[in-house]
Amino acid sequence: MASLVEFKDRLQWLIDNKKISQAAFAKEIQTGESRVSDWLRGVTKAPQRKTLKKLSDFFGCNFDWLVRGAGDPFPPSKTATAEIKTSFQAKKATKDQDNTLAQLNRLRFKQQCGSVFFDDFFDYIAENYGEDQEGVTTFLNELYKSHPNYRSWEEEKKKRENDKNKGLDNLSAES
Repeated sequence: MASLVEFKDRLQWLIDNKKISQAAFAKEIQTGESRVSDWLRGVTKAPQRKTLKKLSDFFGCNFDWLVRGAGDPFPPSKTATAEIKTSFQAKKATKDQDNTLAQLNRLRFKQQCGSVFFDDFFDYIAENYGEDQEGVTTFLNELYKSHPNYRSWEEEKKKRENDKNKGLDNLSAES
C-alpha cells in the first residue's frame, strides 16, 4: 500500500488531489519543472523552509503535515473539499470526517487501483446479493464466515471502536 511517510509522497498526493500538472504547479509556485521533478523523485529531500511555506500556502495545507507528516493535511474547514469522492468507501470516509493518515493511505490505494476495480466489485455485490444495504450486509456476513483474515480484521476494528467509545464515555463522565 502506498504511504505518505516521505515528503515526496505527500507532495505528489497534494498535486494529484489538486488535479494540476507538474508543469502548471511549477509555474504557479514560480520554480523550475526540474526542481519539482527532483522533489517528487526524492532526489531533493525537501525544499528550504520559505519554499515549504509557499507550498503550504499554495495547497492550503498544514505546514507541519507537509514537512513531517504530522497531524491532518488540511485545516478542519477545508478537509471535506480535500477528499476524493470516487467510490462508496471514499463517500463513507467523507461522511465520517476522520482524516487520519491511515485514511489518506487508503485513498491513495484506491486511486492506484482505479475506480473501475471498485465499480466492478460493487456491481458484483449488487448482481449477486442485491443493490441495497441488506445485500451488502449479506455479502459481508458471508465474507466474515468464510475468511479468517477478514474476521480478524473486523473483530480488531470493533475492538478499536469500543475502545474509542469508552474513551469518549470517560470524557463525558468527567465533564
